[in-house]
Amino acid sequence: MSHRIQNQHFRHAYSPASPLGRLTACGFQAASLGVQQWRTYREYALVYVLSGKGFMDDEQGFHAEIEAGDLMFIYPDIAHRYGPKNNAVWSEIYISFSGPVFDLWQSQGLLDSKRPLRHLEPIAEWQRRFESILGAPRRNGYAPALTEVCRLQDLLADILLDQGPKLGAQQHWLDCAIALLEADLSGELDMNDIAKNLGMNYETFRKRFTQLTQEPPARYRLVRRIERACDLMRAGVATDCEVSDMLGFCDASYFSRCFRRITGNSPSTFRKLIPRRQELVT
Repeated sequence: MSHRIQNQHFRHAYSPASPLGRLTACGFQAASLGVQQWRTYREYALVYVLSGKGFMDDEQGFHAEIEAGDLMFIYPDIAHRYGPKNNAVWSEIYISFSGPVFDLWQSQGLLDSKRPLRHLEPIAEWQRRFESILGAPRRNGYAPALTEVCRLQDLLADILLDQGPKLGAQQHWLDCAIALLEADLSGELDMNDIAKNLGMNYETFRKRFTQLTQEPPARYRLVRRIERACDLMRAGVATDCEVSDMLGFCDASYFSRCFRRITGNSPSTFRKLIPRRQELVT
C-alpha cells in the first residue's frame, strides 16, 4: 500500500519477530476515541495526532493538553490514558513495537519515559513519514521484519533530531568551539583554555556545548582523535606506540583503553579488520 491513506481505518499487525524486535501493530484511525480509561501496555507505542484536541495523562504525574501535531510516546508498564474530550474524536496514526533494540534506546536515554510528548510539524510531512511505515509493502519471511524495525529506528532518529536544539544564532559559536577542539589532534588540550578563548568558564562551556551536540567537549575531541588513529592505522602505521606518540597519548596502554572505549574494539582487532574492508571494496 503506497498511496496516501485517506479517511479510513488501515491496520496491520503481528509481523514476524526479528532478533532486534518487531512492529506489533500500526494503523490509521480517522475517528479515534483514544484510550479514555487507564491502561497499562506491555509494549512501546507512538500515537501521532493529525487533527483534533484532547489530553494525555500517565501514572508518573505527566499531564498535557494535546493538539494536532503532537506525538505521544507510550512506554511499557506505565499506566496512561489519552484521547479527545467531551465525546469528540480525533484522527491519529499509531505504531506499537517491542524488542531488545528499543529497550537499548530506552536504557541509553534516547527514549525517555519522563518526556512522553513531542510536537512535530509540518504535519503533512510527518504524516508522510509515518505512512511510509504503515504503507510499506508487506512480504513474508525474516528480512522484512528486520527491515521494518530498521525503518522504525530511522524514523525515531529523525523524530529525536527534530527535537534537538535549534542552533540559529548559536551556530557561529558552535563552529568556533569545534574549530578549537579540532585544531590540533596531536596532543592533549586544556579545556579551560578553550573555554577562555570563547569568553566563558569551563563549566559554562561544557554545558552549552553538551546541550548543542549531545556530548561533552572532552568526549567530542577524544572521538576525533580516535578517528584520526583509525586513519593512521589504515594508512599502515603499525604499532600502538607509534600511533600513541603521533596523537600525544601518554602511553600505548592508555591509547588502547581510549580506542576500545570509543570503537568497542582493541587497536589490534581493528587492524585485523582493515584488510577485509579493503577486499570488499576491490
